[in-house]
Amino acid sequence: MLPLLILGACAERAQWVNDEVPPETWGQDRAACRERADALAARQLDQDLSSNQITGDTGTLSQQFAVEDAKELRRKLYSQCMGARGYELKGD
Repeated sequence: MLPLLILGACAERAQWVNDEVPPETWGQDRAACRERADALAARQLDQDLSSNQITGDTGTLSQQFAVEDAKELRRKLYSQCMGARGYELKGD
């Protein structure tokens, strides 16, 4: 099993690329999209938590679902932002 773990650790991760943009700009675009997605997902999480009047322990099931929904929303917003900037997800 150890060799499989080592191979998995060496596997290349998917990367957003845009042949029309210099590679030096990719980091700036990723950061801008990440910042926007983080802010919008955090806002939605706050709304979900307050609208559901979720209180108490942070480990409640309702809170866990709200957090997972926010993570998925963040991923989707980030992907949309990068796609709108002409990037494609390559490798995997």
